[in-house]
Amino acid sequence: MIFIFGFGHTTEKDTGKIQERYCPVCRQNVFTKIIEIKKWFTFFFIPMIPYSKSFWEVCPNCGNLNRIN
Repeated sequence: MIFIFGFGHTTEKDTGKIQERYCPVCRQNVFTKIIEIKKWFTFFFIPMIPYSKSFWEVCPNCGNLNRIN
């Protein structure tokens, strides 16, 4: 019997939350978007169990990412 499993499939979800922050890259006060990124354990290329979750702020002007947690 052959089983195919793996790690590293990622999904990105927009949480809908925004915060006003200063972006050090474009040097402006902007409303950053908060996204959630999950990494999944896969079985036969189907995402089954999330093993990592992180939240990131994204600058709408330059695309700079800052980890929140």
